[in-house]
Amino acid sequence: MRTTYRRIGHVTSYRVVPAAQEIESMEFRSMSRRDEFGFAMCRLPSGKLVRGPVATGNPRTVQIPVQCPPGSQLVGLFHTHPGGIAFPSHTDVQSGIRVGARSLCIDADGDLRCFTIRRGRR
Repeated sequence: MRTTYRRIGHVTSYRVVPAAQEIESMEFRSMSRRDEFGFAMCRLPSGKLVRGPVATGNPRTVQIPVQCPPGSQLVGLFHTHPGGIAFPSHTDVQSGIRVGARSLCIDADGDLRCFTIRRGRR
C-alpha cells in the first residue's frame, strides 16, 4: 500500500493514519464499481475498528449514514472515489468536520489512503 503525507487548506490538514491497514481487513463490496460507496468507521472499547452500514451513491457522491454499532464510537468516514484520486475533496472534509469524524479514508481504484482531520491553522 502506498501512503504519503498531505497538507492542504487553511482550516484543516491531513496526515496518513494507520487505520488504512485495518480497513483493508474489513469486508465490504460495492454494488457497482462506477458508484461511490462508503461507511462510518467506528471503534469498539476493545480497540477493534468496525464499520457502520454500507451506503451506495452515484459516480460523484455518496451520503454516508453516521451509524455505529452499539458500544462503538465514530472515528472516521470511509468512501471510494471510482476513477478518481485517493484524496479528500472540500466536500469530503466539510462532511467529516460536520459529523465529528477524526479521520477520512478514501479508496481510489485500490489506492487506499487515510487522513487525520485537524482543525486550526496549517
